[in-house]
Amino acid sequence: MPLLDLVVPARFALVCVPVLGVLVALSLDRVRAVGASARLLWAGAVAAALLPLTPTPIRTVPAWPVPPFVADGGWRAYVPAGRTLVPVPPVTGAGVSPSTFWSARTGLAFTAPGGYFIGPRSTGDPAARWGAPDRPTAVLLRRVAETGEVPVVTDADRRQAVEDLRHWRAAVLVQGDLHRGDPVRHTVDQLLGPGQEIDGAWVWDVRDLVE
Repeated sequence: MPLLDLVVPARFALVCVPVLGVLVALSLDRVRAVGASARLLWAGAVAAALLPLTPTPIRTVPAWPVPPFVADGGWRAYVPAGRTLVPVPPVTGAGVSPSTFWSARTGLAFTAPGGYFIGPRSTGDPAARWGAPDRPTAVLLRRVAETGEVPVVTDADRRQAVEDLRHWRAAVLVQGDLHRGDPVRHTVDQLLGPGQEIDGAWVWDVRDLVE
């Protein structure tokens, strides 16, 4: 069996940090025995190597507020035990979703499909991937959120949406503020019928579709 399995490759770089620290300490010990010019050269090389570690402002982006429908618990009347709240757009491996932020702000009070996950792509493909396998409806809504273009929705798309909702055990879809919120909402309306604006969010009650 391998010593390490399903380890994020980026973490292997962390092994270099203590190794580089030891190398800098050893070089400092050795450079004391050489001439002043060599020490000056060594100091310049170390300074250049450590310059990228200089603290800089952390890059941030503004986050949309959690809609009161979620923050104040209005969703509880729509989501029975064993069912999920599906944020719009849903979680995909290609982009972020408001679900993680909403879930954190509500103390993990509701269940949502997707989330942070690293695992095999499928039972027949052991290659690791970020997130659970993307559902077609999630990919469709993600594309609309990124492009702002409302697609032509077919009956096949509607049948697929119902299948995906059943896969997610969805009870309600919830859309808060988005940069391209109108195109996304119009797309969901075409897939599931008109939504309802409740407490700062657009809500689609799909409990009857998933029965």
